[in-house]
Amino acid sequence: MDPPSLPRVGFRVPREGPLAMPARTATPSAAIGGHVRAAPFAVTVGMSAFLLFSLELLGGRLVLPVFGGSPGVWTTALCFFTTIVFLGYLYAHVLATRLRPGRAGAFHVAVGLAALALTVAAPADVSTLRNPAMPEALNVIVALAVIAGGPAFLLATTTPLLSSWFAGRGGREPWWLYATSNGASFVALLAYPFLIEPAVPLSMQRWLFAGGFVVLTTALGAIVLSGRGSVRAEATVHPPEHSSDATVPAAAPAIRRQALWLLAAAAPAGLLSATTNFLQTDLVSAPFIWIGPLAIYLASFVVAFSARGRATLPIVDRLVPAAATLLWLSFIQPAGWPILPLLVVELGAFFVLAVSIHGHLALDRPREAHLTRFYVVLSAGGLVATTFVALIAPLVF
Repeated sequence: MDPPSLPRVGFRVPREGPLAMPARTATPSAAIGGHVRAAPFAVTVGMSAFLLFSLELLGGRLVLPVFGGSPGVWTTALCFFTTIVFLGYLYAHVLATRLRPGRAGAFHVAVGLAALALTVAAPADVSTLRNPAMPEALNVIVALAVIAGGPAFLLATTTPLLSSWFAGRGGREPWWLYATSNGASFVALLAYPFLIEPAVPLSMQRWLFAGGFVVLTTALGAIVLSGRGSVRAEATVHPPEHSSDATVPAAAPAIRRQALWLLAAAAPAGLLSATTNFLQTDLVSAPFIWIGPLAIYLASFVVAFSARGRATLPIVDRLVPAAATLLWLSFIQPAGWPILPLLVVELGAFFVLAVSIHGHLALDRPREAHLTRFYVVLSAGGLVATTFVALIAPLVF
């Protein structure tokens, strides 16, 4: 039978995975061996997420001066990278579920080499990509595609693809790699504006990124050659709920369940954009004010997709009604609040809501056989919410 539904929310708690008590305790030598085998995946996923997030900030930094530095330019850049992440997750899903393991690994290495060539071939002077005859938003997208599209796409594929390969080895459950990915993005978010950008010239930043991308491509090639990416994800990783035969294809999650994932992923992403807009336009115009909401958004994934973090979910759920009330009250009457307490309330309420929603998403994660499908739906939810808040809502409302 399917696991019982959670009250009110409708997500289902799996009977397996890091929340469940282990059937047996591994010996120390087995635990050490498992960590050693997991190390290449953890390091590669973390490096990829750090480079991708750094590239998003670097790409925005490169195009802003060329196109006037308006808020619309940054919004367009955000939508571009959100779309790239979705396409990268979709590519990883297709690669993991439709190609044979050997071909999938070889094809991915070829894509990595092509992305590396595009990185080297990108023009040093971004201003040459400015075309006054082209609509600005479209021109920004074209410029970003030329200077960052190739490497951003490959970097976006790393977390779901390597998580799928790791799950195919039959070792530990792979969801902790998603927490690792968001943790590395969190580090990049803090390191870039405070350490990298003030101390390193833009031209040197591009060279450092290219060097890091070479190292990452090499690491991906090493994982492929070692045979670690060796199982087709949705074929035989896990049997269906009612079957004990591991060779029986796992049934896909119901459409209703996937729609719930989509809505649940869209809600925090929409709140991220809305809260950031509110803080920047209605509350205070301060440098780096956008870092707060984005850091909270990333941290909520780290909490939700780690077993220890999810242990706090019952406490967080109790705070959700108060957090939602305080969040919207401050939207309605911002002038009646002192700035510092309002910042604390906004960011604190957003953190509670994001952790609660992402936590229940993590509880309802499917079997590892459908890991890449799950990540595609999550990225689609983020894309829908970001597009709505950044592009559609200003026109409609």
